[in-house]
Amino acid sequence: MKVHKHTRAPKSGRLITCPECQHHSRVWNFHWVALTCIYCKESIDKYDWEIYDEHTELDAPFQERTEKNIETSGIASSKTKG
Repeated sequence: MKVHKHTRAPKSGRLITCPECQHHSRVWNFHWVALTCIYCKESIDKYDWEIYDEHTELDAPFQERTEKNIETSGIASSKTKG
């Protein structure tokens, strides 16, 4: 999702992604018009930055581990047998 006029940052800051190089930067407010990416040195308009979804990225490995644990423990097979 792109940054929009109602985007806010929590006290811990919000990760945003550069549309040019895909690197992440943390910001604590959105009171700016453009930022220069510290990685690619490009000046990017505020509304071109993407909001990085931290929870999706962090939950994905956990979900994969949980599914593998269920498959290897036999829980899934005992549920399907009846």
